[in-house]
Amino acid sequence: QPLWGDSAYTGKRCDQLIKAAGMQNRVHKKGYRYKKLTDEQKAQNTMESRTRARIEHVFGFQWICLDAAGLIRLIGFHRCAMAIALRNTIYNFFRAIFLIKSKKLAITL
Repeated sequence: QPLWGDSAYTGKRCDQLIKAAGMQNRVHKKGYRYKKLTDEQKAQNTMESRTRARIEHVFGFQWICLDAAGLIRLIGFHRCAMAIALRNTIYNFFRAIFLIKSKKLAITL
């Protein structure tokens, strides 16, 4: 299973933890002052950013519009899981409305 992350998760310690968990390291490569990224590494970062952006937009929308920054103040794992599932469902409704409006689709019931 791949682990996608930004360059904050680089370093020997993070690499060891990722390998110990049995995951593929898909963390962005990081350039340094006297050791710049190669063109191949830049292209790899760009390709990985496409996947990360699709995922991070979901969390960004929930954080800003659905107050996901607030704590889930429920007792019990199942209630917390239900609250998260409801946030995901609401996001899917907003996303569907956006896609329908942007493509000017007519929906008849």
